[in-house]
Amino acid sequence: MSRFKRAFTLIELLVVVAIIALLISILLPSLKGAKAQARRVVCATNLRTMYQSMFSYSDDNQEFMVGGIMRVTTSTSNQEWGNWATALLPYLGYYDGDLVERQRLWRQNRQRDLAKVFLDQPILQCPDNPDPEQPLDYVASATSMPYSFEAVQQDTRGGGQAGEDFEVVWGAENSSYRPFFKLESIPDPARFVYFTENHVSLYVPVRTGDGKSFAFHTFFFASQLPFGAYPRIANDIRHPGGLVMGFYDGHAEPHLPSWLDEGWPRSLGQRLINVAPTDPEYY
Repeated sequence: MSRFKRAFTLIELLVVVAIIALLISILLPSLKGAKAQARRVVCATNLRTMYQSMFSYSDDNQEFMVGGIMRVTTSTSNQEWGNWATALLPYLGYYDGDLVERQRLWRQNRQRDLAKVFLDQPILQCPDNPDPEQPLDYVASATSMPYSFEAVQQDTRGGGQAGEDFEVVWGAENSSYRPFFKLESIPDPARFVYFTENHVSLYVPVRTGDGKSFAFHTFFFASQLPFGAYPRIANDIRHPGGLVMGFYDGHAEPHLPSWLDEGWPRSLGQRLINVAPTDPEYY
C-alpha cells in the first residue's frame, strides 16, 4: 500500500505567515495604546498622591495649603523661600534634618541639591514628560480665588491677547499671586485645576553651579495659561486625552489644553473658567 506523508504546502505556510503578520499589525497599536494609557494612569496617581500629601500638610499647618512660593521664617533669616514641592517632601518620604534644613534647599546656592531631591521622588516625575532631566514635572496654581477686578485690569495688558507679554500683579491689595489658601475658600473644588503638567520649551532656568540649568516650574499665574505669551502649563498632548489635571477635590483626569485655555480672542474670564472665578463682566 502506498504511504502518503502529510505536510504543509508552501502556499499554506505563506498564508499562515500572512495571518500572523496581520494579527501583529493589529495588536501592536493596541499594545502601544495600552502602555500610553498605563503611563497616564501613573501620572494621574502622582497628582492624587500629591494632593493627599498636601492635605496632610494642611493638617499640620492650620488647614493651610500651598499654592506657590512661600516665605519661610528661620532662626537666621526671614528671607528663606520654599514652594509646594518642598512642602510635600516630608510627606513623600523624604526627611533630611529639621524643617529649617529642608527649606534651605530652596536657596539659590542649594538648587543643585534640590534638583537631586526632586529627581529622586518618582511622584514628582511624569512618565511622559518630554524632558527627562526636568526635576519637577508639575505646576500648582497660584492664582487668587476669586480673580479680582484689579488683578484682571493689570494682568490683561492689551486684552491678554496670545503672543503678548503679561503684567503679573504682586501688590498685596490686588495681588494675582496666592502663596497659601484654605480648601474651604475654593468655591467649587471639583471644577478648578490645582495641579497640572508643565510646559517643556519655555522653562525658567536655574543655574546649579555645575554648568547645568534646571527649571522649577513650581507654580503658574492666570497669565501663564497654555496659550498665553509665556505658558508654564503645557499645551501639548502627551497622554491619551491630553494633559492630566488634578483638581482641588483630589480627583485627576485628562483634558485637552484647549479645555483649560481656549486662547485669544476669548476674554480672560472665559479663559480662566477652569482656573479661578472672575468678575462676570469679563465673560
